[in-house]
Amino acid sequence: METKADVIREICNLVSISEYSTTSGSSVPRRFFSDLLDTFGIEDEGDSVTASKKLFEISNSEWKPGFASENTPSGGGGTITLDGLKALRNVVIQLLDEIEASQFDN
Repeated sequence: METKADVIREICNLVSISEYSTTSGSSVPRRFFSDLLDTFGIEDEGDSVTASKKLFEISNSEWKPGFASENTPSGGGGTITLDGLKALRNVVIQLLDEIEASQFDN
């Protein structure tokens, strides 16, 4: 079964940033999201959820409530769920594909 650490590692490799590990409680380090926003030239502000939503917004992808832990039984605020990270991986792939396609258009 795929873990948060697996998905984070794959995203880091996709965008060529330093690999991050989850912290205790499976929290994703905030710096991971800062690096992702920097990769795509997006202003870095807010918490991890806000950062993730920005990436979904620029890719015209739907953010779902289950992507963050505020709406889960644990109620952990500001933490991205495994489903959220999997969806974020798809967003990153889409954005990278768009960048690559735009390079061929020029």
